[in-house]
Amino acid sequence: MKIDITTDEGKRIFLWFPTSLLLNRLTVAIGVAYINKSKRNYGIPKLSYSLVMPLVKEIHRQRRIQGRKWTLVDVVSADGEGVKIIL
Repeated sequence: MKIDITTDEGKRIFLWFPTSLLLNRLTVAIGVAYINKSKRNYGIPKLSYSLVMPLVKEIHRQRRIQGRKWTLVDVVSADGEGVKIIL
């Protein structure tokens, strides 16, 4: 996963995370446990591992179909700031 943030002043922040590190079984289990234990109201019901894993598997499947340059978010504000997330 690549996150590219560009400010209106021309500064650029580029973050690269291995997708397999972010979307594996252990990370999903930790994320589900954190969301369920959190006191914050995210506006979503309690999650279970068995509900989230089909979504993760579909993301991996679509990534194979779409290729390595699958753009999830590409936003540019009126000020010239931009955010681009590529899976």
